[in-house]
Amino acid sequence: MTGASGGVGGFAVQLAALGGAYVIAVAGSEESARGLTDLGADEVAIGLAGLTEPVDVVIDTVGGDQLIASYTLLAPGGTLQSVGWASGHEATLPVGSTLGSPVPKAIVSVYNGGGLTDRQAQLSRLLTLVAAGRLRVPVGWRGPWGKIADAVEALGSRRLRGKAVLDVG
Repeated sequence: MTGASGGVGGFAVQLAALGGAYVIAVAGSEESARGLTDLGADEVAIGLAGLTEPVDVVIDTVGGDQLIASYTLLAPGGTLQSVGWASGHEATLPVGSTLGSPVPKAIVSVYNGGGLTDRQAQLSRLLTLVAAGRLRVPVGWRGPWGKIADAVEALGSRRLRGKAVLDVG
């Protein structure tokens, strides 16, 4: 899981752990890596450089060079789920990198549907997990609707750890 310390990444770590997966959470710094084992990560890595063993699934929220490096870590038949593009940089696979595997690797974008068809049922399952205390939703910023610009700025500058909650009314 790349970008594991972000909002989406934190949910992905928890859901993978709840599903019984061995979770390697990848963060960009020691500071942002704090708390990932509490969310269910079995291992925490700062960047991908130290990871050498093939993995079956990568959930990537970063894009760019990180997506390419993640793709190279996939075992034959592995899948990279692209669920974000926080880096803002394009990703270009090296020539020939998709050739020669006896069992193809896949890159799937959640925005292409990614096999997700019943979003209402999925949201219902997530809310059930939250209500049961099995899925944590960390709130890093809370304020009135009139301060939405502050919330957007905190999110955009990546200073916010957790979710932003706007109180309406």
